[in-house]
Amino acid sequence: SAIIAIYADMGSFDPNNTGASLDSTLYQNIYNQLIYYDEEAAEFVPGLAEKWDVSDDGLSYTFYLREGVKFHNGETLNADDVVFTIEKAQASPYLQDFVSSIEAVSKVDENAVNVALSAVDAPFLLDMTMIPIVEDKAYAADPEGYGQNPIGTGAYKFVKHDLGQSVVLERFEDYWEGPAPIKNVELKVITDDNTSVIALQSGEVDMVYKVPASAFASLESDAGLKTYRQDSIGVNAVFMNNSKAPFDNLLVRQAVNYAIDKDAVINMAENGLADKAEGILNKYTFGYSDEVTGYDFDPEKAKALLAEAGYPDGFNVTFKTVDGRLEKDAEVIQANLLDAGIKVSIEMNEANAFISDIDQGNYEMCNVATTLMQDADSWAMVFATDGGFDIAQYSNAEVDRLFKEASSTIDREQRLDAYKQLFQILNDDAVVAPVYFGESLMATKTDLNLGYIYTSGYTFFKDMSWNE
Repeated sequence: SAIIAIYADMGSFDPNNTGASLDSTLYQNIYNQLIYYDEEAAEFVPGLAEKWDVSDDGLSYTFYLREGVKFHNGETLNADDVVFTIEKAQASPYLQDFVSSIEAVSKVDENAVNVALSAVDAPFLLDMTMIPIVEDKAYAADPEGYGQNPIGTGAYKFVKHDLGQSVVLERFEDYWEGPAPIKNVELKVITDDNTSVIALQSGEVDMVYKVPASAFASLESDAGLKTYRQDSIGVNAVFMNNSKAPFDNLLVRQAVNYAIDKDAVINMAENGLADKAEGILNKYTFGYSDEVTGYDFDPEKAKALLAEAGYPDGFNVTFKTVDGRLEKDAEVIQANLLDAGIKVSIEMNEANAFISDIDQGNYEMCNVATTLMQDADSWAMVFATDGGFDIAQYSNAEVDRLFKEASSTIDREQRLDAYKQLFQILNDDAVVAPVYFGESLMATKTDLNLGYIYTSGYTFFKDMSWNE
């Protein structure tokens, strides 16, 4: 067995009901998707679909399912499960953006599903890697309870969840790729960073899923442990509610961008283990351009802009954040903003309540670590007017148009050009203040082997093993 320290409790194991990255990291092990994206090979690979066809006009996809795949409750995967899953996703605030181009989904036969699109959707296959397949009958029988009693086809099945304490998973012996090397995985909730590090050093846990940057150097030098660093597409940014004063004023948002000393945040809160963000994207996401310009640290410029906006003495604001890494970042940002005259009071929140609040626009300022997909299109859910996770409460018709233009062609250069324009507009509008791209920092006992760590920050438990 393996005991893994996680930094927060689970909200839900139902992919339709959660936007928390930790939730999705864990349910990746319980469910499978039709296809996966292999980052190392930079290509799509079979999952529950062993192959797929695309029509010449790019509007119709047929997925051919593996035969004989079992769900954890003994049911056999079939086309009905896939049709049900996609229709459920279309109604989910968390998944609908990934399936918004789907006009109809239909069963061809027991082991084949056709998906008809309303328009060409360049990132469609990548979007499908975000839709875990659920068991239709069990879900329909108890939609409310499914999030706490999930049934998938994944390498691990759910055993129990002790609220605030732990989640227990057990390997699925009938898993279609064969049973995982490690039988039981317990995810132990340890919200205090230092406590999780001590638990690893004392042998109470076998792995820390997110190592605090402050502790990484000491763990690196510990002969009994192995450490892992992986660049990430996850961006840490300060979000401002663009629909509420004073952040409905462009000059104020620009002032905030100039006031934040990104290097200080990286060095003081992240021990230097992060990369400074010029914008929302980095080189690991399709659509990134090094020509998109952001804001340099310039406190004097920030003060001048605030005065021009009618706030010569600054203003008071509440800044929502969450325990751990985000809280440390918030404290450095608080000091930066005070230098420009903005007096910030930090409000601590429990992780799931925080996500619910910011999703509903119930905040003034907050900082968020957001990890989406390796295609800029995924950011439509955050910045398009009808996005399902429009934290910034932002709306710009030109941004909406460019998102549509970029997804409705498979011409690579045309897409890159549209995204270059789009992400420059987001920077010029100072919708958010991007601060840094975090690194995924993990640590294990020396005799535990991890598999590949994805740029979106997760690793599959089925790829973990103990040395013989």
